[in-house]
Amino acid sequence: MRGLNFLVTGFASSSEGLIVPDPACLFARDPGAFRPARPSLVHSLLLIDRLTVSVPDRGLVRELLDVDDIDVELVVDGLSNLALRIGPRMYEAIREAAEFSGPVGQGVAEMNDLRGFYGRLADWFAAEDSLRVADPESHRGLVRITLPHFAER
Repeated sequence: MRGLNFLVTGFASSSEGLIVPDPACLFARDPGAFRPARPSLVHSLLLIDRLTVSVPDRGLVRELLDVDDIDVELVVDGLSNLALRIGPRMYEAIREAAEFSGPVGQGVAEMNDLRGFYGRLADWFAAEDSLRVADPESHRGLVRITLPHFAER
């Protein structure tokens, strides 16, 4: 979770669960730019117990051959349409982000996969009631923003 959170928001903590950024924060970046956008608006948070990791079914290939698993899927709430396929290059980017909390190599296809995954999450789950920002420059990381309220006269 730390690696994924860092890739999409620049905030590496996993104590809040999986941070789902506002899709505009991801789509505004150059393709393949794993470098975090700072600060990043938060769409919603998903608790870790809603996530599972599984190995994609390979059917007969798995039964007949000795295959090393090189892909895993991160699945939200057991829904197949809310899954992120993590192959070797994506895994390496996530691992480097978790370990170094710094920029990782370019990966256009992987970044597009992340955009699609987080876009589906934002479409599926309701946005948070309050506005939060994932700000790696802050000591608190996730900062709640209170917008000014204007009353009519």
